[in-house]
Amino acid sequence: MENQMNDSLGKVNGALRDFKPNVKGSDMSLEKVSRDIGESVGSLAKSFTGSVSEYSRAGSKYVRENPAKGVAIAAVTGAVLGSLFTMSYRRRS
Repeated sequence: MENQMNDSLGKVNGALRDFKPNVKGSDMSLEKVSRDIGESVGSLAKSFTGSVSEYSRAGSKYVRENPAKGVAIAAVTGAVLGSLFTMSYRRRS
């Protein structure tokens, strides 16, 4: 049993020794991948923010031009969401 354990530990230590130089060499590539991912996420967030801003402006313009419809839409949306939340809460209880 002790021999098996020592053999297993020896294999793990050997694998770690083989793996360690690869990790040191991949620091730069890992940094590059991290930077690329960060830039991609940043551009996606910027695009999303721009889209939300456009929808917000369009919604505000519509409500200014049609205040009665805007109030009606808000009331119906609130009633639907309130009903959904109530049904969800009741199912959990």
